[in-house]
Amino acid sequence: MKYAKPNVNGIEAITRIRRTCVIYLQTNVNFLIRQYWYRSQDKLLNIQRRDPREFWKNIGKIGVGSERQKTIPMEVVLEDGSICSDTNIILNKWKTSYENLLNCDAVTNVNDNMSNNILNVDLDCEVSIDEVLKVLTQAKNGKAPGIDLIPVELFKNNLLLHVLHKLFNICFKFGKIPSVWSGLNSSTLYLLGL
Repeated sequence: MKYAKPNVNGIEAITRIRRTCVIYLQTNVNFLIRQYWYRSQDKLLNIQRRDPREFWKNIGKIGVGSERQKTIPMEVVLEDGSICSDTNIILNKWKTSYENLLNCDAVTNVNDNMSNNILNVDLDCEVSIDEVLKVLTQAKNGKAPGIDLIPVELFKNNLLLHVLHKLFNICFKFGKIPSVWSGLNSSTLYLLGL
């Protein structure tokens, strides 16, 4: 059986029809995508008004949050370059890495970490009491205290304002900070449903 050769007008007509269909399809797809996002936005706004916890749970499912891994990778690269999946070795490696990262000497010298070539009059001035007051007034009440277990509300009185002002200027003058300031007290919180 022989097939007839398509003529040029037939090929051009098919190409035009195909192009028209693709444009029509793309227009409808874009319309449906916009409608989906509008509905999602309305849903999130309603949830935000009703239940903030559910709102943030839904935000976590959008974009980067939905691509999050559900499990912790249980492999580490050892010093010799090999990959290990033994749980005890992995936990020990994590422990030593965090200990090395978070435990510092008794006093940290600020000048060791900074370049001495900074020439800025504003940066070379002592810390003003207004700067300390501004930071303290901007600090939020009711938050978890630091490693010293002193809540931020306690710092918001005039006596401690002057003490903090003097302490910051002593640190600035000598270029040293207490080792407690470089420490971190962290604990893992297990959340249900994540």
